[in-house]
Amino acid sequence: MAKSKRSVAKVTPPPAFDPANRRKDLEERLIDMMVNVAVATSGKKPSKSTVSAAMVCAQLALSNFKADLEAEQQLDGKFYGVIWRRRDDKPEQDVVCFVPRDKLLTSLLEHYKFLCSEIGGTARQVSAVHMLIERCKAWRESHSHLMKVPDVAEGEKIVK
Repeated sequence: MAKSKRSVAKVTPPPAFDPANRRKDLEERLIDMMVNVAVATSGKKPSKSTVSAAMVCAQLALSNFKADLEAEQQLDGKFYGVIWRRRDDKPEQDVVCFVPRDKLLTSLLEHYKFLCSEIGGTARQVSAVHMLIERCKAWRESHSHLMKVPDVAEGEKIVK
């Protein structure tokens, strides 16, 4: 009995990520991936209804993903999302976020750097905090018009 040859369809890699428009970019990437799976499994160009179904699935997946993130990321009440560690490419669950436009951030980081030194933090840690301070200062110089006093905007959802 002769073995049948199976054809293996090539799946097109997703387009490059656009950080400026994350939600739209993520939707488009999900749609592309779903359409590519449909093409790979059927070997045909997908119909308009298949593409429409992929769009609905992508939007639903994003809504569920957002709800999951909001449920998991409860430590910082103002922001949510997944932060990935560079050293092992794993998500960090509990994150507190500060933004560079906060007028107090560099002072806060200077104090943190001092405390790191006081309790015996490594030179590498102190250096990393120092470099972060320098990056924030550089950002502030070129974005001085965006600087603001820290606040929680009226009507902004915060976690208790």
